[in-house]
Amino acid sequence: MTAILHSDGFRLEENASLYKYNAGQKIEVPIQKIENQVVLFVPKQSCNVCYDEIYDALLYARDSLNYDIVTITEKEKYNEVKNLISDLGFQSAIYYLAENTFWDSIKIQYAPFFGFVENSSICNHCFVPLVNYPEYSYLYLQTMQKKANKAESIIGYTMK
Repeated sequence: MTAILHSDGFRLEENASLYKYNAGQKIEVPIQKIENQVVLFVPKQSCNVCYDEIYDALLYARDSLNYDIVTITEKEKYNEVKNLISDLGFQSAIYYLAENTFWDSIKIQYAPFFGFVENSSICNHCFVPLVNYPEYSYLYLQTMQKKANKAESIIGYTMK
């Protein structure tokens, strides 16, 4: 809980880029592409056991809320995360953020977590899914979807 409270308000560098591989080719994507979205962050020290809770939350977002959640991880963990998310049947975008400033500044180091990336690349409302309480993940995703829809009505953004 302390890590969650201390992680709100962190900023992704505005000039930073996200990267992904497509057919062996490295593709650069501007960080602004993820603004006003719920993002799954996977630090490199995350254990694989934590993915069960993440799977349920991703499935709920896709099937009940009708949107796919973007995933961002560290370069060292990119292939593992991409393979796992893809093997679970999700088609959502998976990126890595190469710059370490962000990863070194967050307090959530050992678990995948959700965050809502607002305008100016500020991440708030961090949430680590709880093992025995999937309903909290669902409530979190419902609440963040409402926040994204509100942003859409203000700036014309559409949640993917």
